[in-house]
Amino acid sequence: MIHIEYAPGIALDYVKIWQLVTKRAWSLICEYWMVPQPAATLARLTFSNGYYSEGLAQMLEVIMQHQDNFVPSMGPGAGMIQVTRPSEERKEAASICMKQAYSHARLEFEHTLSAPIA
Repeated sequence: MIHIEYAPGIALDYVKIWQLVTKRAWSLICEYWMVPQPAATLARLTFSNGYYSEGLAQMLEVIMQHQDNFVPSMGPGAGMIQVTRPSEERKEAASICMKQAYSHARLEFEHTLSAPIA
């Protein structure tokens, strides 16, 4: 199971992605912080605990830098999403959604969705 944590609102300040590793233990995969312009030399995205995924890094960069292309999440339950391992059909649907989001931002989506490696 994957847990995605964020600060709900019009624009996200951060996103953290966690993986359930045992019944009660979560391992941080990565975190992305929107940093003010003077601090632009700081890394916005950091992977933790040996995880890394170039595709995830690129997708998070596009999503966080083009937040105005997405509907704000401020309803009940906002601030956390938990995701189980997707079926092949859901992976294909997610890939189509990402292609549409990239297209709207005038970018080309060339990734296959896979789990971050540790």
